[in-house]
Order: sequence, then C-alpha cells, then structure tokens
Amino acid sequence: MRIRTIVPRRQGGRTLIAVMAGVWPALVAAQADTAPTPLDTITVTDSADFFRYRSESVSPRLIYDAAYFSRFEPLSVGDMLKQVPGVAFTSDVGEYDAPQLRGIGTQYTQILINGERVAGAGDDRSVFVDRIPAELVERIEIIRAPTGDLDAQGIGGTINIVLKNAGEFSGGQYRSGLYRSGDDTLRGSGYLGYGGQSGRFSYMGALNYQGRYNAKDKRETLYDADGNLIAFAQEDDVRDSRDLAGNLRLSWLLTTGGTFSVDGYSVGTRRDEDQFSPNFEVEDGVAELDAIEFEHEDIEENSHGLALSFMQPFGEARFNIVLDYNRFDVDIDNVAGEVEDDVEIALETETIDTDDTEMRLSPSFELPLGLNDRLLVGLDLGRKARDAATRTAEFDEDSGEFEDETEINGVYEIREQRFDAFAQYTWTLNARHAIDAGLRLETTELEQEGFDSDGQRHEADDSQTELNPNLHYRWLFTANDQIRASVARTVRRPDFSALVPFLEEDDGEFFVGNPELEPETAIGYDLGYEHRFADQAGIVGVNLFYRDVSDLIEVVEIEDDVESPSNTGDGEVYGIEFDASFPLVMLGLPGVNVYGNYSYQKSEITDPFTGQQRRFQLQPVYVFNLGFTHKLPQRITWGASFQKQGRALEYESDEIADVRYDGNLEAFVEYQISENLWVKLNGTNLLDAHKDETFRVFDDDLPDGQLEEFEVETESVGRIAILTLRGRF
Repeated sequence: MRIRTIVPRRQGGRTLIAVMAGVWPALVAAQADTAPTPLDTITVTDSADFFRYRSESVSPRLIYDAAYFSRFEPLSVGDMLKQVPGVAFTSDVGEYDAPQLRGIGTQYTQILINGERVAGAGDDRSVFVDRIPAELVERIEIIRAPTGDLDAQGIGGTINIVLKNAGEFSGGQYRSGLYRSGDDTLRGSGYLGYGGQSGRFSYMGALNYQGRYNAKDKRETLYDADGNLIAFAQEDDVRDSRDLAGNLRLSWLLTTGGTFSVDGYSVGTRRDEDQFSPNFEVEDGVAELDAIEFEHEDIEENSHGLALSFMQPFGEARFNIVLDYNRFDVDIDNVAGEVEDDVEIALETETIDTDDTEMRLSPSFELPLGLNDRLLVGLDLGRKARDAATRTAEFDEDSGEFEDETEINGVYEIREQRFDAFAQYTWTLNARHAIDAGLRLETTELEQEGFDSDGQRHEADDSQTELNPNLHYRWLFTANDQIRASVARTVRRPDFSALVPFLEEDDGEFFVGNPELEPETAIGYDLGYEHRFADQAGIVGVNLFYRDVSDLIEVVEIEDDVESPSNTGDGEVYGIEFDASFPLVMLGLPGVNVYGNYSYQKSEITDPFTGQQRRFQLQPVYVFNLGFTHKLPQRITWGASFQKQGRALEYESDEIADVRYDGNLEAFVEYQISENLWVKLNGTNLLDAHKDETFRVFDDDLPDGQLEEFEVETESVGRIAILTLRGRF
C-alpha cells in the first residue's frame, strides 16, 4: 500500500512582441504635449485609501506600505504577500511560508530584509517568511528586475522586506489580538513599538509575540489503475507555533553631515507538529485497519541580523559602507512510528541541526556627473558558512535500543565566499526620459566537506564568475503616465545539498550530488505601463515579462535507481501582470476603494525523463486577488478580499502530481473607538478552502510507464477568526 501520511516527498518572447506591437501605437498617441512635472522618488497616497505607492525609480518595482495590508490584519509577511501581484504559494493549506514570484519555484525568488541578503532554512537558499511578523514591517517592495547594487540571484524576482525604522516612526503603537483556529483553539498575540527623536539622535524599537495554530484534516484515498478503491487514510495534523520577534534601529546625524545607523532584528520560533493517521486497506469492498502512523516534531528556529551603516556626503558625492551579519539556526527533533495490525511497533528518530551564517561588507561611492546624472560604484564582499547534520536512528526490538542509521551525507559543511563589484549609472536625459544602466561582476568560491560513499571524509571545491548587466528605461509621457522597459541578467545558484557529491539512499533509490553544477542564468525582459489617477487617487499598471533561462538544473537518472542533479538545457518563462487600486467616488460611492491584481504566467522546459515540453515545477497558471474597503460615516470600515491561484503540476521520474487550491475569502469590520483606538474583527478562509492533490503513479519511468495507481489527497483547516485591539500613543 502506498499512502503518503508521514514521510514527505522530495522536495516567450513571441508573445511579448506581439502584444506590444498593438499596445505601443496607442501609448504614443496618448502622449501629452507638455512635459510632466518631475516627481519625488516615492509618491505617497493616503494610507487610509488602500492604494499602493507609485514608485519613480527607473527600474520596475512595486511598493506597498504596511497600511495597504493592515485592513486584513496579517500575522506574518506571508499573509501580506498573498495580496500582491504574481506571488504564489504551494505550501500546505492555510500556510504562506515560501513565496514564488512568477509562480516558479521558491529557489528563483530572492528574499531581502532592508535590502540585504538573509540566511535561511532551505538548501535552495529560500527564506520562510511566515516567521516574520507583519507588525515589524514598514513596506514590501517587489523588484521585478535588479539594478547593479542588488544581488542578481532572483530569476523570478526579488522581495525586499523593509522593517520599520526610526526616521518613519514617532510615538508609540500597540496591538493585542485573539486568534481562533478552525477547531476553536485560541491563541494570543501582542505588539508594542515606540520611536522618537532627541536632537541628532533618533530611535525605534518594537517587540512582537504571536501564536500561530493550524489544525488540518487530511484524507488520502488510493485507487488502482481501474479506479477501484484499495486503501485510504484519515490524518490529523496539528502545527502549533509561537513566535517572539523584535527589531531595533538607532540613528545618529553626525556633525560632519553624515549618518551612522545600527539596525538589528531577531525572530525566535518554537513549533510543535503532531500527526496521527489510521491507515486502512480495502479488499472486496471491505475496509480493514492496516496500521496506525504517528509523528511528533519539535522545531526551534532562531534568526538574527545586525547591520552597521555609515554615510558621509562630500559635496554632491556620497560615501556609504554597510557591515551586515545575519544568522539562522534550526534544531528539529522528530519521532515517527507505526503500529501495525499485529501490534508490531516501528520507531524512528531524526535530528536535524542546521546553522547558516553570512557576513557582508559593502562599501559604495555615489558621485554626480553633470546636473542630474549619477554614478554608483561599490563592492559586496561576503562569506557564508552552512553546517548541516541530519542524524537518524531506528529502534531495534531485539536489543531494545536505537541504532544509528545516519546517511553518509547527513553531515556536511559548506563555505561560500563572494566577491562582487558593481557600477550603476543613472542618466536623466530630460524631464521625460531616464536611463539606468548597470553591471555586476559576481565571483563565488565554494568549499564542501562531508563523507564519501566509503564513509571517508571528502572535500570538494568550485569557483564561478558571472557578469550580470542590466538596463532600464523610464518614459514619463504625461504627469500621470509612465512606461518602463528593462533587460537584466539574473542567476539561480544550485541548492547546497545538490552540490554535495555524496550518496544518499531512500527506500532502495539513490541520490548523489553534483559539485560540477553550473548556476542557472536568465536574460529577462520587462515592459510595463502605469497610470496614476488625478490627485494621486489610485493607480493602474500592467507589465509583460519574459525570461530566457539557460543551464536549467533538473534531477536526472544517471544509472539504474541512481539520480543526480544536472544542467539539462534551456527554458523560458513569460506572462502578463496587472494591478489596480482606486476609489469609486466617481461612481457616487464615496469611501469605497477597490483593488485587484491578476498574473497570467506560463513557462516551457523539456522534461529530462519524457523529453516532452512542460511548465516549471509547481507553476500555477494564474494568480489573482480582488478586494474592496468601505469607510462609513459612523466610524465603521468594512471590506472583503478574495485570492485564488490556478492548477499546478509537479513531475518525477515515475509520478505526476496535480495540485489545486480553492479560493480564500477574507473579510473584516473595524470600529474606531476614539482618535487613537480601533477594534477589528477579521475572518479568513471563510469558504473553508481545500487543497486537492492527485498523484498518478506509473510502473516505470515516464514516458514508457503505464498507470499503476493514483492517489487523491484533500486537506482543509476550517474558518479562522481574529479579534484585534489596536492603538497609538
């Protein structure tokens, strides 16, 4: 019987040109006769109006203030990101941990905090954002194409999480909340932040605690190739998390005209996961208990970051240097067992200890060239250390003790050194036209230590150099209309575990890393149009994107029952992104604001097993959001939001998974008690959304295999309510 209850699975340009051929003449015809008024870097709308910012950067990026998300009371950055264009999640239902920009895998999305890289849990360099409290966030930036001063890591794009800082925070804020899960379990949350200024010194500090609770009901049914039920399981899965987080910013205005700043953050998570699953086999229409599986997992995660920044102007020029340190630690203790119908008990323990640290030194110098042009040059020097140990043991009934079953590649060390140099030139031709051109040289040296197939300690090393140019153009053809065009080269570096050349065995199948892997690279094109309504009352934007990806990394079979990652060829990712937010006062509906975004995304690669064309793994066809808020004269505001993403597929050598999510409906009602005090009731997952997966399993590798069986999994978490009291002083 094959039921997935405890053990997790391993984890075009033509369209762009054709569409713009029709759109471009209309845009040119819309050009105003007079030059637009120059605008500030960011034009801020009234946060109560629920609109996103209009960014005046030459490169394409979207900026969302925390107030844009606050109506729906997000607990984490993951809850915030499900509201923005093109962000998909393929996590368990009710969890928003690893975002996927443009729908492609989490390893293609770069996560920054305050513009700096952060250490993370994933071997694929991904960062789980569900641990970062929304209360600590000032704004979210979606960077569609990088400039030279940013790491070129994000082929799908970059998400920059900007934490609250001293310059934008005055006075105190507090929040207390009560969270009720789908099974009526209660959890609390609280936040306190205070900031101010004294002479040349400004400061801000915040502390946040939150409880997250996700109780899932999951049913798995297994059928043979003819559709006959042969097995089923009913799984209870409870995930109980407590997050304690804080951030601090201190800033001094020096007598020399420069500034010195200290920024720090810390996030600690304690999480318990419990799973219980009775498994049944069906013969001749009669179900019999086959086994009971259970699992308990204790997870302790800690993230810390500290950055020291110094800026000194020299006339119109400016020198800046940043020393940044961040660390991520995770300790996981897992006990899993199975009780079969003959009362035979099987127990297994697994302990995972991962330490990931990164330190960077980034000096840069910006100098004027002429009246409006500027040149930015700098270095990014970094060192990353990752130590990972996964140890397993199985209980031996004869000896009555646990015996070590640790895989030979379960313990390894990786050291990565980066030397990056960049230059970015901003050329303002006139009030209408600006060009931003950049070049980034990224040099990576990698050292690995672990054990080879004979159990002997083994070392491997590699070095790579990538030259990543970028070019951005912005045309302000009226005061309220602008067009951006961008081309940039980006990189996706291999997973750490994929580089370790040591053999791993799993149920008779073997996996070996490949230290010769080359990074994936992409040439990306973006073409966007944005319109701001009069008096800054809302915004509409559309963007076409195309990524030409080379040296794709896919797992291939190198010999019978032995798989390894390899650079398999090329691929492409393309689509269109639309977003809008504006008031309906022109329709006679004062106080009503609406927003929406829709992303259609597609990709093509050649599957290494079948030789056929398919999408990137788990890329949904579309992602869309639609919502509104309505502010009433009685100091009451209410609103609703709906999110949905399309079908996604995942391929393995002898299996295809079909993943679908129901839509998520959220609603809120808020009452302003006084000038500085609000109470709010939020509901999420009001439609009791399900995640449905269908696994088709074949008797041989694709495309030769015939359907052997298929499994259907359905999970849900129920409706969730949050009661919040928020104030300021």
